[in-house]
Amino acid sequence: MAPRLFVSLAVFSLCAGILQADDFKTLRKEYEDAKTRVGGAPKDRAGKVEKNVAPILKKIGDLGTNEAIGFLLNELKTAVPEIGAACAAPILGSSLENAPRLLLQAFSEKNKLVAIGILEAFAHTEKDLAAVESDLVRASQGVSDPDVRKHLPPVLGTLDSVPAIKALFSHVQAAKTEKEENAAAVYSDAVFRAFKATKSEAVKKWLSKDAFRSAGAEPAKLTLAARLAGELKLTEARSELEKLTSHASPEVSGAAVASLSQVGLGGSAKDIAEALEKRKGKEDAGFKIQALDSLALSNTDEALDVVLRSATGNDPEMRAIAMGSLALFKEKPRALEALYKGLEDSDASVRATALRALAGKRDKGMIGPLIEILGREKEERLKVQAGELLARLTGQGQIGLVHEDWKKWWEVTEPKFEFPKEGEKATTNVRAQGLSYFGIEVSSKRVGFVVDISSSMLETVPVKIGGKPEESEDDGKPAGKTRVRGGSGGGGPKGPVKEGKAQKIEVLKKELSRLIRKLPNDMQINIVTFSANFSAWQKELQPLAGPGRQKAVSFVEGLKTGSGTNVFDSLEAALKDRRVDTIYLLTDGMPTAGRIRDQAGICREIQAQNRLRGVTIHCIAFGEKSPLLEQLAKENGGSYRFVDSY
Repeated sequence: MAPRLFVSLAVFSLCAGILQADDFKTLRKEYEDAKTRVGGAPKDRAGKVEKNVAPILKKIGDLGTNEAIGFLLNELKTAVPEIGAACAAPILGSSLENAPRLLLQAFSEKNKLVAIGILEAFAHTEKDLAAVESDLVRASQGVSDPDVRKHLPPVLGTLDSVPAIKALFSHVQAAKTEKEENAAAVYSDAVFRAFKATKSEAVKKWLSKDAFRSAGAEPAKLTLAARLAGELKLTEARSELEKLTSHASPEVSGAAVASLSQVGLGGSAKDIAEALEKRKGKEDAGFKIQALDSLALSNTDEALDVVLRSATGNDPEMRAIAMGSLALFKEKPRALEALYKGLEDSDASVRATALRALAGKRDKGMIGPLIEILGREKEERLKVQAGELLARLTGQGQIGLVHEDWKKWWEVTEPKFEFPKEGEKATTNVRAQGLSYFGIEVSSKRVGFVVDISSSMLETVPVKIGGKPEESEDDGKPAGKTRVRGGSGGGGPKGPVKEGKAQKIEVLKKELSRLIRKLPNDMQINIVTFSANFSAWQKELQPLAGPGRQKAVSFVEGLKTGSGTNVFDSLEAALKDRRVDTIYLLTDGMPTAGRIRDQAGICREIQAQNRLRGVTIHCIAFGEKSPLLEQLAKENGGSYRFVDSY
C-alpha cells in the first residue's frame, strides 16, 4: 500500500472514532434529559419510556461501539425496570456478535420487566439464535413467574427443536385458582401457536409419541399434546388419541376427539361413540360437541345413527348439540329430516339451533317447515329469523311474516319453484317491532346489550347535527357498513344538517338511551359494560315496565370509560343469563384483556357455549372493522355492522 494512502486511511479511521465518540456523548446527554420525563406511577412509565427514551436507546445501540453497548448493558441492570427492559432490543440489534449471550447472562426473572424485555427482543430479532439454543433452553427452565413464562413460547418456537418443545412442555401445569387457570390457558395457547406450524420432523416425531408419555397423567399436558397432534395431522398419534377419548377429563377427551377428526377418524368412530355413551348424563358439553361433530364429519351412516339418537333423546341439551352436528353431514336426507323435526321441538334452544343449522342449507324441502314456523312459533326473534331465511331462499321478502300469505304463495309456487340464482338478494321487509340499534333490528323481547366503555371510546367519529331525525338504517352503504343517523324517536332540531364530531361513548349513550325509551313495556333487558373487566347493570334481565325503563336510561347516561378491552369474559357473562335469547355486542377494538384474547379461541369457545342456548349474537364494530365481530355474528346467527359515523 502506498504510504500516502495508508496515512489517509489511518486519519479516516481516527476521525470516524472521534465522530462516534462525539455522537455517543450527544446521545447520552439526550438520554439523561429524556430520563427526567419518565416518572409518575409505574403504570404510566412504560408509555413514557416508549415515547421519550426508546428512540434514543436505539440510536445508541446503532453506534455499535464497545462503549455504547457497555453503557446499554449497565442501564439494563441498573436503570428503572421500564428503561432496563427497553435496552434489550438495541443491544440485540447491534452489530455485536455475542449480544445474545450477553443478554442471557443478564436474564433473571428477579427483575420481571427486564426479563420480559429480553424475551420480547429475542422474539422479534432476525438473528439466528441456534448458537445460543442451549443457553436459551437452560434460562427458560428456571422461570417460575407466569408473566415471564408466557413470553417463552415465541422465543423457543423460533428454534423449532426438540429441546425447545420439551422445555415449553415442562411449564404446562394444572391450575388451582381462577387466576392460575387464566395464566395456564394463555401459556398453553402460546405454546400451541409457537409449534402448530413446525417444520421439524424431529419435533413431529416427538409430538406423535413421546409428548403423550412425558405428559404422564397431567391433563393440561395431555390436552396440549392432543391439540398439536390434530393441528399437525400426525397420523402416528392416532393410537394415543384413541386412548384419550375416554379420559376422565373432558378437556383431554374433547381435545382427543377433535384431533381425531383432523387426523382422520378411520376406525375411531366406534371409540368416540363409546366415550359419548359413558358420559351420558354428565355436564360435559364441550366433549359432547366435539364428539358429535367429529362423528358428523366422518359422514358415515353409522355416525349418523349415533347423532340421530342424540337428536331424538330426552335430554334437551343433547338435542341442541345434535342439531348443530346434523348440519355437518353432507347429502344425508335423514339428517335434513331430523333438522326439520327439530324446528318443532318443545325446547326453544333446540328450535333455535335447528333453525341456525338450516341457514347454511339450500334445499326445497326446507321451505314448507319454515313457513309452518311463522304460524306456530311463539318466540318473535325465531319468527323473524325464519322469515329472513325464507326471503333469502325464495326472493320473496315482500311477503313479510304473514303465515297465511306464505302458505298460499307456496301452494301455487311449489310445483314449479326454482331457487333464485346465487348472489341474488331479496328485498325484505321482515320486521317485528320497527326498532333498530345501530342499524340492526331489535326483534326479541329478552335482550342483553354488551357495550365497550374502554378509553378508546373517547375518540370521536363524524356525526350529523340537526335535520329531521331518521330511522337507523343501512343508508345505502356497502354490506355490513352502517351510518346511523338520529334514529326513531331521537330528538334534535329540524333544519339544515351540519357535519360535526362526537365521542363514541356519547354516541353509544345517545343510541342506546333512544332505543330503551322506545322499546315496548313487555321487553326485558340487561346491560353489560366492559373495559379491562366487566360489570352488569343487573344480575339478570329486568322488565322495562314500571321504573325499569328510567333506571336503565339513567345507567346508560352515567357510563364512564376505563382502560382495556375484555370481550370474551363480558360476552360469556351475558350468555349465562338463561333467559337472554339475543345479544348485541358493541366494541371499537381488539381484545386486550380476559380469559381468552385471540380471535380463534374466542369464536371457538363462544360457539361451543352458545350451541346449548341458540342465542342470537349481533355485533357492531364501532370505528374499526373487526374480523372477530364479523365471525362471531356469522357463527351465532346474528348480523354484523361496521359503524363509522352517526
